[in-house]
Amino acid sequence: MKPLKLQAQLKDKKSSAHREVQIGAVPFLIENNQLKVVLVTSRSGRQWLFPKGHDELHMTRKGVARTEAYEEAGLLGSIGPKRYTVTCLRRCHGRLRLHTFYPMEVTYLLPKWPEMHQRRRKVVSIAKAMRMLSCSSLKSVLAEMLAEVKPLRRAA
Repeated sequence: MKPLKLQAQLKDKKSSAHREVQIGAVPFLIENNQLKVVLVTSRSGRQWLFPKGHDELHMTRKGVARTEAYEEAGLLGSIGPKRYTVTCLRRCHGRLRLHTFYPMEVTYLLPKWPEMHQRRRKVVSIAKAMRMLSCSSLKSVLAEMLAEVKPLRRAA
């Protein structure tokens, strides 16, 4: 096999895997002494979810999470060190997709952001987020993060 042809096949494999991995943020903030999360709608407007997007080869995963939170929800903040990974079946194509989420402490909600005309943003309580999220994988990520955050909040 010619080296150029082999490189093209490897590139195709990388881009194929690239589409099956999504990175996102679980944005949270304290409002009126209550822990809340920020949800955004899918582009269709039918589902509430956390900001997420495709893995970018030229960015770190934390960088992708930060960028998606800014582009999809107009959020600025700091990304936490721990990641939470879930596998879910994408309904429309029947493919498995790996989602990796990082907690993001929101420091600022921008009044304008790149996808503001394509998505809605909502700051909600944890209980309301659990009702609004239609994907069980996203609910499990939120529950897992909460289990680790709550002991820290009690100690403060």
